[in-house]
Amino acid sequence: MYRLLSILVPLLVTAMFSFNVDAAGAKDVTTQGKKTQDPDSGQTCRPRKHCQPEEPPTDPEDPPAEPPASTFLNAGASYQMQLQGALNLEYTVDAYVFDLFDVSAQTIADIKNSGAKAICYFSAGTFEEWREDASDFAPEALGEPLGDWPGEYWLDTRHESVRAVMLNRIALAKQKGCDAVDPDNVDLHTQQSGFNISYDQQLEYNMFIASSAHDAQLFVGLKNNLDQLADLHTYYDFAINESCIRWNECEMLTPFVNSNKPVFHVEYLGVSGAGSSEFEQMCAHTSELGIYSLVLPRELDDAYRFSCQ
Repeated sequence: MYRLLSILVPLLVTAMFSFNVDAAGAKDVTTQGKKTQDPDSGQTCRPRKHCQPEEPPTDPEDPPAEPPASTFLNAGASYQMQLQGALNLEYTVDAYVFDLFDVSAQTIADIKNSGAKAICYFSAGTFEEWREDASDFAPEALGEPLGDWPGEYWLDTRHESVRAVMLNRIALAKQKGCDAVDPDNVDLHTQQSGFNISYDQQLEYNMFIASSAHDAQLFVGLKNNLDQLADLHTYYDFAINESCIRWNECEMLTPFVNSNKPVFHVEYLGVSGAGSSEFEQMCAHTSELGIYSLVLPRELDDAYRFSCQ
């Protein structure tokens, strides 16, 4: 009997292994048939970024980490976003979005003392050679350059050095007194980044960012990445969207509004300023959806600001 088992067991193991390999191969064939979306087609791709084939969404297995005990802002809240130049704090808004590295702790305290929320921006998916922590990224974690943004490269968000830097940035935001963080470039699964980042890998990374922010008692916003919004809106406390009017996708942001979470929307291109028919149409549409909209310069330097409210 023992000798018979010693013969049969290896045969069974070999058969099972062959079945699993065949099944995996069949799955790969199924997921390779999707077409790449032209970034200039006006459908799903962000400005300045390029598309890769989409993958079907998957249900997250782990529940969202708990957000901070304090409350953030409700749907319809107002904001101002400025990432370059001396920060202008003359606006009467519910929140300011600004660069984590460029704004002092004292200015952040001034924002909070005025009654507004301080939202600190950083890139969670790209290397920027001018940042003070640029040397903390492993060289092999740097991918393809971003075409119109000199000195900026996609990151392999699976790499441990990338995640260590992001944890340090979240810790810096906490140290400086930020209420929330705005991690940008969190859609590498749709980009020609130089890395084969899958939908599931990007989803796991974005959950890691959200959970890490919440662990630091910070709120966190989902920047663009409407492709994964259905899976992520319960993990994030607000959304920041660029150009949903241009790409005809503002309705996709309603899960945030329906959960009484603010959506901060900005248009840069193809929408004129206050008084134009394009601006009035934008405001009518986004106001109906419960989204707060601005028209800002692409440089985000406070050169002008047109608000729907």
